[in-house]
Amino acid sequence: MRLPFSIPDHDRRLIPDGRLAGIMPWIIAIMLFLTALSAATAIRLGYSVQANSSGLARQATVQLLEPDPAARATDQKRIAAWLERFPGVSAVRAVPESEARQLLEPWIGSAVEDAGIPVPALIDIAFASPPDNAQLRALRIQLVRQTSNARVDTHSSWIAPLLSFLRTILWIALSVLLLLLVATAATVALSVRAALNTHRSTIEIMHMMGSTDLQVARLFQRRIA
Repeated sequence: MRLPFSIPDHDRRLIPDGRLAGIMPWIIAIMLFLTALSAATAIRLGYSVQANSSGLARQATVQLLEPDPAARATDQKRIAAWLERFPGVSAVRAVPESEARQLLEPWIGSAVEDAGIPVPALIDIAFASPPDNAQLRALRIQLVRQTSNARVDTHSSWIAPLLSFLRTILWIALSVLLLLLVATAATVALSVRAALNTHRSTIEIMHMMGSTDLQVARLFQRRIA
């Protein structure tokens, strides 16, 4: 059973060629592999940039810089309850002090607990949608009215350099993908020209017998594809 895209026998006898003959098909195969690899890298980087930017843009942390432990714990509960009623906030979590101390241990070791250094009370906030500058400004203004020792840090500002680096790598991957596509197309064009030059005498005889350029081109279409 002949496949619909296979080259007919009479066309193969008219323009004979060997499968995988020469180095050109292998060059095209390598370039297509590199193109697929670049495309996969670009897609993965694009997904990572989108996922990280959208997820971190909706998160923020409130720090309560109160040196008194009792007052700090009281302010943490009160501010957490107030934040739950703030417009646009979908989730609020008061970070335990032990967990906050563990976050500092990789930088200053166990000296935080041994020296009795006060650790700011942390409150994690998750917005329903990424807040704009006006919403963050309103949050900071109203938070200062609740307590003067509060500070709001958005997670997107901390990871902005990493996202910028990922976007740069993404554009490089897309540029490499474009260059590989252009190079592959040029290689195929060179392969077509080489095939036409190889069978120049046969094409001239076909023209002498009345064949048109379209008929000659159809002999190479499926072969080159």
